[in-house]
Amino acid sequence: MFKICTMNVRGIRDNHKRNEVFTFLKALDHHFYCIQESHMTEADKLVWQSQWGAPIWYSCGTSRAAGVLTLLNPKYQSKYKVEEIHQRKD
Repeated sequence: MFKICTMNVRGIRDNHKRNEVFTFLKALDHHFYCIQESHMTEADKLVWQSQWGAPIWYSCGTSRAAGVLTLLNPKYQSKYKVEEIHQRKD
């Protein structure tokens, strides 16, 4: 069995807030985290993934609204097989 946590973070573009949220989530020791209202943009992906320390899946909104993330706890990264699925854009 695995544990999932959901959270509306009301924006984590601020580096300090993002680090606090990431630290808090890892301390919860869940397997997956579903994050709403990240305010993530495409340009943030590599930095945020590096800061998180494991794969992230996302759908961007704007820098001021929307955006969702699904995070895999780095502690459990080796336990799950991760496959990227790319959707065709019409």
